Amino acid sequence: MDGANIQIEPLEIVNIRRKTSFSISVISIRLFHSVTLAVNFFDENNVYVDRTDVTVSGEDYANWGADDNYLINYVISKIGVQVKPPVVADVTPTNTDKTPVVTDETPSDAGN
Repeated sequence: MDGANIQIEPLEIVNIRRKTSFSISVISIRLFHSVTLAVNFFDENNVYVDRTDVTVSGEDYANWGADDNYLINYVISKIGVQVKPPVVADVTPTNTDKTPVVTDETPSDAGN
């Protein structure tokens, strides 16, 4: 065996990867007409998974103006995804029993 490849009948392999985020970049712009965007998808490890192109033209292009959030929302509607709400840090106080915290420190100006 010298490492030669031995031909076999094709076998299907299914590799499931999840799209968990995406980025948008401009492929081309036709001034006053359209913009074509590349939508790159990434998995939970920020590894590239897939790409689709979205073209914005006509009235949609005219509505873009200077607001890039318009393009983001346009892409979201065209690719049919839901954006996860931002993660909010838990700010629950650790001292929930309302007991005053007592320390051994004495204020420096107390009684002197």
